[in-house]
Amino acid sequence: MGRIFTIGYENLTPASLETLVTRLRVTLIDVRSRPYGRVKRGFAKKDLEVLLGDNYEWWGKELGGMGAGVTAAGLDRLGADKRDLMLMCQEHSPASCHRHHMIGVPLADRYRVVEHICEQDVVTATELARAMRDGDEYTCEDLAELLDDRN
Repeated sequence: MGRIFTIGYENLTPASLETLVTRLRVTLIDVRSRPYGRVKRGFAKKDLEVLLGDNYEWWGKELGGMGAGVTAAGLDRLGADKRDLMLMCQEHSPASCHRHHMIGVPLADRYRVVEHICEQDVVTATELARAMRDGDEYTCEDLAELLDDRN
């Protein structure tokens, strides 16, 4: 079973995102309902298709935070996918994004571990949910160590 990471591109450049996708050897799954890149240049669906090629897929119809929202079929599809994946949305903090609340927590409860990348840290969806529920700090893994382990 592959790993599932999430990331928000708010504080990234297209080049830094490409580096993470390459080093982690993941397929980027765009979970934005509207992948037009109006917030930040270089992150429109068409730009990411060129930048990442076969390592980019848009699943916003079944996993987007707006419109129809996250569907059971979308969660089942993610749960069944055996590849290493990185779910991407715009918001920097997973705590304020649907990729944690509507995807990460349900997916972790039903299928497998979901790991949020935030700056230089990695925190599981389960640990972040526990910390938010308890009003507590959460423990993180160092992103540099994760990258070293993947090489």
